[in-house]
Amino acid sequence: MNLVLLQIGGMIRYEALMQFRRRMLILIAAFFTTGMIILGSGMITTPSNGDILDVEIDGNQITTIYRQPNGELLYSHHMLPNDTEFPRWLADADIPMIHDTWHLLLTYMPGLILLAVAIPPLLTEIIPLDARFKMTELIWTKPLSKAAFLAGKVLSVWFGFAGVMAVAAVILFVFARTQFRTLDAWLYIRYWIVLILPLTFVVSGYSVLLGGLTRSRRASLFIGLAVLPLALWTFMGSAAMTSMMNFLYPMPGTPAYESYEATAAGMLMSVLTGLMPYVLLLIAIWVGMWAILRVRDA
Repeated sequence: MNLVLLQIGGMIRYEALMQFRRRMLILIAAFFTTGMIILGSGMITTPSNGDILDVEIDGNQITTIYRQPNGELLYSHHMLPNDTEFPRWLADADIPMIHDTWHLLLTYMPGLILLAVAIPPLLTEIIPLDARFKMTELIWTKPLSKAAFLAGKVLSVWFGFAGVMAVAAVILFVFARTQFRTLDAWLYIRYWIVLILPLTFVVSGYSVLLGGLTRSRRASLFIGLAVLPLALWTFMGSAAMTSMMNFLYPMPGTPAYESYEATAAGMLMSVLTGLMPYVLLLIAIWVGMWAILRVRDA
């Protein structure tokens, strides 16, 4: 066991040095951060009716109160169908904070598409680059198992992403604070920990492992392009679970949440549950690549 851990640690250190030279992870994080700022500048706008101040609930009638740009209050009334559940806790909640926070999370939808598009083409070349730099023969002269080799490659990318994406999260939060009045910082942090980082880890894992199918850097680029639909499916399938509409208007027969905190926790739990099939797929790809490496060197 100690030998395996040492082998994985050696691969992590080796690949970390390779990542530093190529700076691919920094490039991906910078691309995502810049894209989010540009997209956010265009998407973050004041609602046409003005800023939302409060929501009043009287039976099935929902009254939304706006402050218009001229300072006047606008009351918008909406009647709910009799069979529609609606979160009654909105009547006592901090509506501006909730609106701004979910508006911010909504802007991440196109940003996650940028991230999903950037990862596969840049990371599928990680294993093929060993052959280009004449490192493959040297690596396999060491008592290194195929499992430790793949684990070290993937874990090194994950550790690197954890660092650069933490910096991106701070920068984007500072930017968001200049655009919104109030934000739920705790939900923002959990959103990154539960959704953005795991999705980044899963898709980067797909890319690194499937890039090992070839020893050619050019061929790895085509593999990266082939992985793009899978990456987009993974990102958008999970991100869609964070839509506020899922919680304001739950499916028939599903009880409405009783508080804002319960709603936020339910959203995050649904994301974790939705991630499980993609995690299982990643494990299956890892096992498949391990078997291919065993057969290739047999």
